[in-house]
Amino acid sequence: MEDKSKFFLYGYHLGKQAIDYEAYMKMDSSHLAWAHFSMEHPSTEKYLRENSNIDPYILDAMLSPETRPRYLQSNDSGSLIIVRAINQSTDYDFEDMVSVRIWVDAKRVITVVKKRLASADELFNQLQQGAGPKTTAEVVTALLKRILSHVEPVIGALDERTEDWEEDVVKGNIDCFFEALSDMKRKVLVIRKHIAPERDVLMQLMHAKMPFFIKTDLRQLAESHERVQLYVEDLDVIKDRISNITDELRGKIASHTNRAMYMFSLVAVIFLPLTFLTGLFGINVGGIPGSESSAAFPIFSGIMLSIAFGLVWFFRKIKWF
Repeated sequence: MEDKSKFFLYGYHLGKQAIDYEAYMKMDSSHLAWAHFSMEHPSTEKYLRENSNIDPYILDAMLSPETRPRYLQSNDSGSLIIVRAINQSTDYDFEDMVSVRIWVDAKRVITVVKKRLASADELFNQLQQGAGPKTTAEVVTALLKRILSHVEPVIGALDERTEDWEEDVVKGNIDCFFEALSDMKRKVLVIRKHIAPERDVLMQLMHAKMPFFIKTDLRQLAESHERVQLYVEDLDVIKDRISNITDELRGKIASHTNRAMYMFSLVAVIFLPLTFLTGLFGINVGGIPGSESSAAFPIFSGIMLSIAFGLVWFFRKIKWF
């Protein structure tokens, strides 16, 4: 016998109690319900296609392996909302976001996910405690609000890390962390890629004029829309700050390198005439001045030191260093 819990994760009779799959299937159209399914199990697709009475076109989008945030409205006053949520599983990176497929009409909400969705678990626990939404529209607005609430600490952590790097660069701690900067920028771009389209999704849902979304629900959607807009702006700022850190870091490294090369060049200029003299007087042929005198070496060494100090004095006078 098939274990329904593998694809029917949980359900709730809104305003009353949690329900299992059998109770959900026995409910008539006068009751309000939320059902949460796992897309990883083939029985989910079978149920949706055979028992949900959702438009096949909507179902194709809902069950597509690859999705993007989007909004689709059916002719029967129901809507499909697809958004992305932060992945809070320990075995995944947070930017590997969870696709959340939400069908909502006046009497039911059906959510389908591939991976565990912490926001849905939190909402279900709230319902079990006797609090939380009482209508399908309230379920959707509450779930979207919880999904977005998990984005904020992630963006906050990215912002704090970026600020730490800015301070490191200002203090001169320029140990190369280009790889970390590149990884951070990739994460920011991935999150923005999935979050930004949700502005349009929420705007379309707000203007869909579905009768079961009342003013309170529309206000909640407007608040969520503003929150997404703020997140996108924050991500853009973080991305620009990372680019500025990278440019400043490269500039400091280039400056240090140029300074070192400059000093090496000065040393080479100072030792160039000394090398010439030692090479000239080091040849093993007759006629070298001072070859028969015991005082020749200290005199020659003094001449070389005088030349070296003279060049140092000259370079300082013309402010080369």
